[in-house]
Amino acid sequence: MKHLVTILFIAIPFLSICQSNNYDTLAPYLRTKKIPEFAILDCNSNKSDSVWINNKSLPKDKPIVFVYFSPECSHCEYETEEIKKHMDSLHNATFVFVSYHPMEKIKAFYDKYDLGKYTNIVMGRDPKYYIPSFFRVEFTPFVAVYTPQGNFVKAYKQGANITELISLVQ
Repeated sequence: MKHLVTILFIAIPFLSICQSNNYDTLAPYLRTKKIPEFAILDCNSNKSDSVWINNKSLPKDKPIVFVYFSPECSHCEYETEEIKKHMDSLHNATFVFVSYHPMEKIKAFYDKYDLGKYTNIVMGRDPKYYIPSFFRVEFTPFVAVYTPQGNFVKAYKQGANITELISLVQ
């Protein structure tokens, strides 16, 4: 019995430490469950007239889908094509495409996929690297879905399943 008390005396504080460290290792989006406060430079603005997109400028009555991408990523290209191909079913959502790459590459991606014709897609550069830190992005494309009320629904760490994404935003 003495050994059991000793083990419990040592184990209980250790378990508490492990639990608090586990919380600390959770990505911020899993802790807050709310749309992050962010500011990205709109890829449609020119250098003399910078326009910033932030969490307050997003529509409050639509689901929000963050797509963290790299302009040089073939999986990101595929994801973008899938989103475009299914836009009739995805038009209820606002897509926020975000990258850390140079603005010239982001603009080239935006133009290549003719994303300007979709009023529900915004794209920009995250110069402070906030979005990938908030989501702890390891691979691109990273996709996160939020309700119109700003509550986290689901994250896709290596690109979204388009059929599932459609069901989440309708």
